[in-house]
Amino acid sequence: MNIIVAVTGSIACYKAFDVVRGLTKLKHNVRVVLTQGALDFIKPEIFMHLGAQYVYLPQDDHNPTKEMFEGLEHEQVLHIALARWANKVVVAPLS
Repeated sequence: MNIIVAVTGSIACYKAFDVVRGLTKLKHNVRVVLTQGALDFIKPEIFMHLGAQYVYLPQDDHNPTKEMFEGLEHEQVLHIALARWANKVVVAPLS
């Protein structure tokens, strides 16, 4: 299953590491989208070490690169390609 984990800015966002780790252990394809607020609390590269296929930063939708589209249907707009790719979206934390 293709899953997007959207990580919001809260002190609890470190728990998203456990969510991503668990989903990748279950063999799901996971891509992470971080809000600007999330970047105040966590480092994006940790998600890659936990098995995420890609981590998208807040500015990426406006300046996408070819590698951001790897494994996605090629679109002109990144968030549309991600929406078509994903079977589920998880928002964490919800505080």
